[in-house]
Amino acid sequence: PIFRGDTTFVVNIGQVSVYQFSVEDASSSSMVGVVGGIPSGATLTRYQETYRFSWILNSPSQNISLIFYATDLKNKLITTQYAVQVQLCNCQNGRVCTSNGLVGSNITTAVILNC
Repeated sequence: PIFRGDTTFVVNIGQVSVYQFSVEDASSSSMVGVVGGIPSGATLTRYQETYRFSWILNSPSQNISLIFYATDLKNKLITTQYAVQVQLCNCQNGRVCTSNGLVGSNITTAVILNC
């Protein structure tokens, strides 16, 4: 299985944030996508090879990791992992988040964006 999508996901605190990705298989066999523990307030929907992950996060936390898994249903031994870095944005009053001066750099730990 091959994932196609951004490696970062900006989550705006208190708003619906959407991350889309696709999963392809070179052998064209059926795929299944699974999130390792869908966070509270999140949904994962699928349309053909495209997945849409929607999430409303109401309070910031750096204890967030987002890892997607895809398994080749034809050969259940082949599973691919895809980690996405969550970037938290909590700017208010019309301010905009920037990626300059990220706090933290581990892909499996959320980072807080500056306003």
